[in-house]
Amino acid sequence: MLKLEGFNVATALNAETGLELADSVRPDAIILDMRMPITNGLQFLRLVRSKPHLVEVPIAIVTGDYFLPEPLQTEIKSLGASTFGLPVAVHPRHGDTAWFVPAVKDECRVPVDAKLVVARTRDGGKSFSVLRKGLPQENAYDLVYRHGLDVDASGNLLAFGSTTGGLWLSEDQGDSWRCLSAHLPPIHCVRFG
Repeated sequence: MLKLEGFNVATALNAETGLELADSVRPDAIILDMRMPITNGLQFLRLVRSKPHLVEVPIAIVTGDYFLPEPLQTEIKSLGASTFGLPVAVHPRHGDTAWFVPAVKDECRVPVDAKLVVARTRDGGKSFSVLRKGLPQENAYDLVYRHGLDVDASGNLLAFGSTTGGLWLSEDQGDSWRCLSAHLPPIHCVRFG
């Protein structure tokens, strides 16, 4: 998604490589997952903050966890990072395919430019397609919680719900969406049975 906005993006598959990359690239920002192999996001954050030239780099930790324990949130904030949980659904058989519902930022959880979209990657995050057919494209303030997006066992059906009571379904891996209801109570979680 960041590449679509014109940013240069460097990626690493683990914390060790990420730290080496941060040392050499001197990034403007770091986005990392809380759950990484070997070293978790908090441990990586501590390592980054121990390097004087990386102390001021903004860091966002993305997590699929619904709630982070208060002590963990406190330490993350004390190290100058923000946590951001966003809706993510990964294809059940093709791990490089995943869908996201992007929002502005943690403090302002609304769709970017008030347009509700789903972003899909088919190459493990190297590139993204923005899918909007059938979704509100103006005055959309639908907040989708971390567990508010799901994909079925076939990998073809997707559904998500918002805190404004909207429920959408896609039968073609997100290429198009239809609104099942716009008048439900706030939706906190969507799951296929």
